[in-house]
Order: sequence, then structure tokens, then C-alpha cells
Amino acid sequence: MYRFTNLHIVAGPEEARAAALFAEEITLRTNVAPSILASPLPKGPYVSFAHDDAMGRDEFALALDKERPALTVKAKGIRGFIYGYSYFLRKTTYIDGQITLICDVSGKYSPHKPIRGHQLGYRPKNNTYDAWTPAHYARYYRDMMAFGSNICELMPPLTDDKVMNELMKLPPEEMLIACSALADELDLDVSIWYPNVDDLTVEEAAERRKELLAKLPRVDVIFPPGGDPGDYPADEFVERCIATARKVREVHPQVQMWPSAQRPKRIRNWGEHFIEQLKALPPEIDGVITGPNRAFDIEELRRRLPMQYPIRLYPDITHNVRCEWPVHFPRDDWHFAFAATMGRESINP
Repeated sequence: MYRFTNLHIVAGPEEARAAALFAEEITLRTNVAPSILASPLPKGPYVSFAHDDAMGRDEFALALDKERPALTVKAKGIRGFIYGYSYFLRKTTYIDGQITLICDVSGKYSPHKPIRGHQLGYRPKNNTYDAWTPAHYARYYRDMMAFGSNICELMPPLTDDKVMNELMKLPPEEMLIACSALADELDLDVSIWYPNVDDLTVEEAAERRKELLAKLPRVDVIFPPGGDPGDYPADEFVERCIATARKVREVHPQVQMWPSAQRPKRIRNWGEHFIEQLKALPPEIDGVITGPNRAFDIEELRRRLPMQYPIRLYPDITHNVRCEWPVHFPRDDWHFAFAATMGRESINP
């Protein structure tokens, strides 16, 4: 056990943003705001932040001085610092204002998977996000990152959705822009789930996506599902992905295109045709997603897909009843009436 009660924070100009975020977390847990200083005080526990350009964006290192005690968090930038101080937060208890680190957390930490995220869909089809404000998103982003997430997935206003409901505080397009900006402040990657439901030509759809996404401060990945929704044959679906990638890269040059091999229910052999299109190795495609209503199981998709394309697993955990991993009664101790009523992306146990 290591006592960090009444800790202070040590950070230079490069680490100031991370130090301020960490100070907010400590204040939330203790009702005492720690001081942020350029150098340690003569006595007392502290947490220091140190820039290390040799580390990857998703890596961090922790070094504990057990005697004082003091903890040094090393990272390349804001993302790594959030992971690092969050690990400290996860390994500490906060009782009556006392801060106790329960174990030695020293070591260098790297993630096992390159993509770790969650979709947060601001639309009237769920039981959660449509009531949120930007402040809710900002808090949730930090909670996601506390457990290692490096990407959030947003979605644009869609023609198959009712645009607004009585719970929404902002129009969907304004919220999309705000959520992209908030993620960028934390160096959290932004993916846009963008299905083909707008009934436009290939060129019109690509231009529409460019116009909308140009308004976002940050877009790292575009994710068009092949189906669910979307009903284009595989060749036209891939054509639309390529056209969109080219257009959006005019405003976001580094954006990646990751189509999903989710088969439209009405088109037989869609998966085989999709693979044939990707065997041509279009350079606009950066990877492939597999999700609900998939054309192939992930093992078969890997065997069929050219090896230059990595695969992202997009599991359906967004419903409490109708999904790949539903809430089970009585095993999960939540009555079916609640699981069915709060059906989609709800706040639940």
C-alpha cells in the first residue's frame, strides 16, 4: 500500500494538458484540487508527467518511488498520458479523502490490439445517446480511455432516421462536429459509420460525404457497412467506397476507408463478389470490417481476403435482446421485461 493522499502534480508545458485532466479526476474523487507545479515540493507524494518521444502513441510507462511515494508517468502525448494516469486511478482507492495505491504499478504498457473502441450513435433509435450533451460525450470519452480505448465511432444524420426528437439538445450535425472536436482534444481517433442509405449516385454520395466530413475537425476512419443498412451489389458498394475515399481525402488526407463485409439480405453470393473486388487490391481500401449479418465467419474471411487488408471485428453488443451477445435471463440477473423495454444501447447493469 502506498499513500498518495494530498498529492501534488509535477508537469512541464508539454504535459500541462494531461496534468490538468488528471487533476480533475483527483478532484472528482476527493473534493480536493491538487496543485500543479513545475518541480516537486520537498515533501509529500506526487505524480509527475514526463514526455518520451520514443514511445508509441498507445504506450505508457509507470515508475513508482516507493519511499516518498511518487509516481512518474511517461508517454509520447496526451493519449498515452491518459492511459497512464488512468491506470493509476484504477489501482487506487478513495475513502474519506484518503488516496491509496494498492500495488506497485511500475512497468511499460502496450496494447494487444491496435483498434479498441466503441460506437456512440447520437440518434433516436436507442435508449441512451440521444439525451446526451457534449459534456456527456467528453466524460464518456475519458472513461473509455481509462480502460484503453483509442477510437470512438460516430454517425452522421441519416435519411432513414427521424432527424430530431424531444430529448436531443443539439441537431445531429452540430453534435457530430462537437464530438469530433472533443475526441481530437484527447487524441482519440474518430471513426464514422456511414451507410449507403441516401439514394444518391456514386458521385453525389461521395461529394455529400466530403461536404459533411469537411466540417469535422477530425476523421480517421470511414466505415460503410455492406448491408444493415445498404443494399448495393458488391461491385457498386466497393465503387462507392473508393469514390468516397478519394473525395474525403481532399479534406482529410490521412482518412482510412474500412468497408464492412456485412451482406445485404436480398443479394445472394454478395460475399464472393465482394472478395473478388478486393482481390484487385484497390489502394483506397485500408482494411475490412466484419460485423452483424456477416458474409463470412472471421476465420473464412481471413482466408479469402488478401493479406494486405487487416480485419476489424465489429461485434453486435448494442441491443439487450436481439444481438450476438444478448442479456440472458436469469443468468445475467436482469428480467426480460427490462431487457426488452430498454432494447437498444441503453444504460443498464
